[in-house]
Amino acid sequence: MCEALVGPPFAASMFFVVGKLNHKKNQEIQSEVKTNFKYLMMVDWGFYIPLQYFNFQYLPTKFRVLYVSILSLVYDTFLVYILNKL
Repeated sequence: MCEALVGPPFAASMFFVVGKLNHKKNQEIQSEVKTNFKYLMMVDWGFYIPLQYFNFQYLPTKFRVLYVSILSLVYDTFLVYILNKL
């Protein structure tokens, strides 16, 4: 549920912020969002939803924060790669 509600606005804002930091024009940013937004959301949902299911279903409570931190590191590295590849 959280990924469905928070993921899309977060992804769109990341395209905008990174685009502005790279001195891109609004039209360039909009073009990047149109071409890559769906791909990024599919990867986001395909990554977090199954792994979070595993987290809550099988992991003991004491390991959950570490597990999510490692997932976030992997996903954020991928996100930086995608946003700077464009």
